[in-house]
Amino acid sequence: MDIPHTPYDHPLVKSIPNTQIEHIQYLYKAAALLPQNPIPLLSGEPHPFLTQMSFQHLLQYGHMTDDTILHALLTSFRNSFPSIHFLDTNFHRDLSRWGWKYAFQRYFLHTSSSRYTQCTMAKPTIHASTIMIPIHINDSHWVALTR
Repeated sequence: MDIPHTPYDHPLVKSIPNTQIEHIQYLYKAAALLPQNPIPLLSGEPHPFLTQMSFQHLLQYGHMTDDTILHALLTSFRNSFPSIHFLDTNFHRDLSRWGWKYAFQRYFLHTSSSRYTQCTMAKPTIHASTIMIPIHINDSHWVALTR
């Protein structure tokens, strides 16, 4: 059970190291054998909410894409390209429901952020040069907005 892999000239695809492509192929094979096991991230640590089945569904037509898959992918981008930041998959929902002030306080780094958040720099500042914003539309599609 191999994932077909054809080289593609898109800059994003070219930026993915071969080791990560091999890791993805390994995970895909493991998903068939152990669908309920957590997927280990590139660091080797398992992500508690990201199962092999989530990954398998990502690659199959007609299955919902779990937001933990998107979060893991965005985390991988962030690890590979530290200048790229992203917002949590819940940002758009909270912005729509509670407004800008709430969303800013929760999802951006600011002077009132906790010391832990300020030390880890896990959240982007409002002035970050590149911020990816995943948006879930009508319980049906994920789109990406980049600022």
